Order: sequence, then structure tokens, then C-alpha cells
Amino acid sequence: MKLNQVIAVLQTIKADSTKARTQVYHLAQKSELFEGLSRTYEPNEEDGFEYPPESKPLQMKGEDLLDEYHSAAAKLFDMCATQDWRLTRSSFS
Repeated sequence: MKLNQVIAVLQTIKADSTKARTQVYHLAQKSELFEGLSRTYEPNEEDGFEYPPESKPLQMKGEDLLDEYHSAAAKLFDMCATQDWRLTRSSFS
């Protein structure tokens, strides 16, 4: 990839990375996405009233958010490294 191509693509990748970081930040602020629940009840007496079990699955894991941001950031870092490499290589020529 030539330097002019890297520079042209880098702005788009920076914007995508910023968008991904912002999205991860906003999702991390919503604590209800990370709260799961699993309850079972036992009656106090042998013939007492039995409540049904409750459960609420996790909607999102923190690991998923980190993976999402990691992939966007990795593209940005790779492209910045490519640009730096091309700049240093062209200055020696």
C-alpha cells in the first residue's frame, strides 16, 4: 500500500474507531445490560406457597464490549504503524 493510499484510508479508520469507542462508552454506562438474575424460592413450611423461579439473562458482557473496541482500535493502530513505516521508509530513499 502506497503512502497516499494509507493517508486516504486513515481518516475513515480514525472516524470508525472513534465511533466504536463512543458506542462502547455509552453501552458501558447502561448497568442494566450487565445485570443478570437467577432466583429460586423454597417454601417456609412443608405445605407453604411456592413461588416460581425468576431469571433474567445477561444482555451483554463487558468482555464483548472490550472485544468490539479492540477490533476497531487494532485497525487504527495497524494503519498508523503502516503510515509511520511508509514515512520513515520514504525519508531514507
